[in-house]
Amino acid sequence: MPVPLLRAASLLALIGGSSACDEGSAPLDPTCCGDVYPVWCARYAECDPVTFSLSWSDPANCSAEQVPTCQGGHDAERLCAARTASQTDACVAALVAAGCDDLFGSTPLPRACM
Repeated sequence: MPVPLLRAASLLALIGGSSACDEGSAPLDPTCCGDVYPVWCARYAECDPVTFSLSWSDPANCSAEQVPTCQGGHDAERLCAARTASQTDACVAALVAAGCDDLFGSTPLPRACM
């Protein structure tokens, strides 16, 4: 398997197995999908353009697909599962700050996004 595909497969496996922390009765963030996925798509396109291009033409196209899918309850990457507004903000900040190797290398996503 080529390295970019291996990294993408590793990323999807790590994300798919993760879940957000439960803050008990804290309200869930209804804006999470619209806040997180545009950043995730942009970073994916930046950090692994070859693998990204196998599914989407650009970050806007990725967001146009991922945001409504997430809002419909099919958050495949589980970036918004049981997330509060403060967790969403922390995840967005972590996605922006992380290096490409941290996002799409052999390490899991930033802790704030798990």
